[in-house]
This record gives sequence, C-alpha cells and structure tokens, in this order.
Amino acid sequence: MNIPSSAALDMSYCINPTCPAPDKNSPTTNFCMSCGAKILLKDRYRALKLLGQGGFGKTFKAVDEDQPRKPLCVIKQFAFSNNHPETRQIALKLFYEEAQHLEALGKHEQIPELLAYFDIEGQPYLVQQFIDGQDLEQELATAGTFNQVKIRELLESLLPVLDFLHHQSPPVICDKLRFSIECQHPYIAWLLVRSHYISKNSIDSANVFDL
Repeated sequence: MNIPSSAALDMSYCINPTCPAPDKNSPTTNFCMSCGAKILLKDRYRALKLLGQGGFGKTFKAVDEDQPRKPLCVIKQFAFSNNHPETRQIALKLFYEEAQHLEALGKHEQIPELLAYFDIEGQPYLVQQFIDGQDLEQELATAGTFNQVKIRELLESLLPVLDFLHHQSPPVICDKLRFSIECQHPYIAWLLVRSHYISKNSIDSANVFDL
C-alpha cells in the first residue's frame, strides 16, 4: 500500500473545538490565527482539514511533520457531546479501548494502522494511517450504479478482512461496515468497521469501537 505524502498547499486546521474559524490558517503557522491555540499536536502532527465527525469524535486529515517525507495521517479527536459524568467516562473508556484493539490487531492492508495514541490536557487522540482514494459515494457518482458483477467483487473483497477479524481471540464480530472514508483501492480498502469486541464470558459485556 502506497503511503501518500503531504500536499504543500494544504492549509492548517485548528482542532480547538471552540475555535470560530479553524480553517483560516496558513500552511506553516504554529498558532491559530483565530483563537491562538497551538496547531501542532505533540509538536509533530498538523491537521489539514476536517474529514468528518460522529458520536465519539472528529477525524482530521493531517501530516506528520516529524517524518522526513511528511506523510499524511488521520487524527481522531475524542469529542463527546454528552457531559453526563458516567456516560462520558464510558465513552472515554471505549475510545481508549479502540486504541488497544487496533494495536492488538497489528497491520492489515484493509484496516488503517494505529500510529499513535496520546492525551493532551485530558483530551485523548488517536493517529492512524491515511488511506487515499475515493469513497463509495464518489465511486458511484463517477462509475454509476454497480451491476451484479461489481457488487459481487465488492462483497468478495471484504471477506479476507472479515475472516481476519473473526479469527482474533476473542473474535471481533462486525455489525456495521462504513464506506464513507477515503480509500486507495475501490472495492477493497474503504474499510472502517464498527464492531463488537466480544469478551470470553458474555456478549452482553461487549465493547463497541471503531477500527
């Protein structure tokens, strides 16, 4: 799998949740021009743009400026809107367990690799491999509705990674496949999986996490 390098003209994106204009920063600035927040996470990861957000966090396209080739990566920021203490604590636990599970899974060409996990002033972050390409919606817009052959190819391309996940100990049981991330190979590497990590004792104690 090719590792894309950063684009020289990308702007810096401020990931401060309260920033009024996070996308109005120059490519080389170290502090946000709108709110004054520090741009570089851990003095190395520079967010470039917001990719999306869900119930547990936001994801950003980013660049690792500590590497010679400045490869692209993805920053996932914990951003849970429910401030109920017990609910938030459960969400934090699941976010941390996501990092643990990704680390345990190691490298697989259809699962974004975990590159780092860290905490800054109580705010946890994941850094993952960036997989370049079109998402399924873009692919459909370009190529049109899939015929039976293409649908079969898509489904068959998912079987190796599903088999890999199901043969973990304990197994990772997938209950939702998401195709809204950028991918390098159509039909193969769109894969982010929302899964249940089944404990050895009971399905009821399963933890939900994102790969």
